[in-house]
Amino acid sequence: MNRNRLYVALILSAVAGYWYFSPYLTVYQLQAAAQAGDAAAFNKHVDYPQLRDSVKQQLVAMTTGPSASEDSLAAKLGQLVIDKLVNAFVRPEAVMLAMQKGVFKPQQKHAGVPDQTAAQKPQWTSSHDGVNRFIVQASDAKGGASQTLALVLERNGFADWKLAEIRLPADVRQP
Repeated sequence: MNRNRLYVALILSAVAGYWYFSPYLTVYQLQAAAQAGDAAAFNKHVDYPQLRDSVKQQLVAMTTGPSASEDSLAAKLGQLVIDKLVNAFVRPEAVMLAMQKGVFKPQQKHAGVPDQTAAQKPQWTSSHDGVNRFIVQASDAKGGASQTLALVLERNGFADWKLAEIRLPADVRQP
């Protein structure tokens, strides 16, 4: 009887451990797929419609100030442009590159100048935000997070996680 209780306790502990550490496994799988350029493996862990919506909301909030009317022609035109840009930009290749570099910037190459961001890999920190959200924040070599992004994963089932939000860097969000 005691042996059965021990087995049940071990099994429950293993299941609870897997449940708690499953977002770390998902982040590892996302990073490995991004480094390998494996879009199919990467896409299994990304909810693109929700990801696009989060980026659109941030860009709309950035471009329309508190005094802007949602009914104005400029706001509608801005929304249309943002929709097209986000739909074109939030693709597997771009999101994988952002995960590799830790920044949401296009690569800039100058003749004779080595690319500093390619040599510096971001430092990733992670934290749980409740039981259904997991945030992974990139920071540069100096420890700053002003030019890096945060990835938000949301639980999808028991231990399955999907990348659902990219929080743009603070220096991008501020006009």
